[in-house]
Amino acid sequence: MYLAEKNHSVGIFLGQDDMLSRNYVKEMFKVFQDSKLIFAYSVLKTFNSTYFDKPKFIVPINLNVLGKFKTALFLHGNYITSPGVTFRLRSFPGKLIEDTPNLLHDWAQFLWMHLDGTFKISYKTNVYYRIHPNQTTKIEKISPKDIEDMRHKFVTSKKFQSWFSKLHIFSRIVFYIFLKVLDVDKTMSLKIIRNLIR
Repeated sequence: MYLAEKNHSVGIFLGQDDMLSRNYVKEMFKVFQDSKLIFAYSVLKTFNSTYFDKPKFIVPINLNVLGKFKTALFLHGNYITSPGVTFRLRSFPGKLIEDTPNLLHDWAQFLWMHLDGTFKISYKTNVYYRIHPNQTTKIEKISPKDIEDMRHKFVTSKKFQSWFSKLHIFSRIVFYIFLKVLDVDKTMSLKIIRNLIR
């Protein structure tokens, strides 16, 4: 990461069997003219191992409509289509996610990074995403304990607690209620957040 950041300012998160659209780099270059932007993602167009079937699109949720409460949704699950995510290398949370299990790396990356600035979906391009029976996400299962460990590390981090402490007391309460509605209320993470509301 150090060598990449030394020579470049932006990186792309891409699997070995994913492909970028012809205009992807051009569109992302436009998007990253906004200096506050931390990462951008796009719609996925799926294909299988041998041919393009009827086009299927995976359209991600625009989390920005939730404002500051998008962090609660990030804690609930990974709503970013990670293939093709373009991100600022300086904001990559290397130390914070280095012990994260393989299947949670992208979720953890976006969880920490989104506190550094803004992000957006680009609807002007897409990424070709290969679907096949031997995908890691289909073979391996994400452990609920690993998810809770990641959440716990996030909510106990100085970065999150500093961000949370700057919210108005009413916003902190709404944030907590939002997590309860999302059924994250049985986790230690929610107890920690409840203790941060003063």
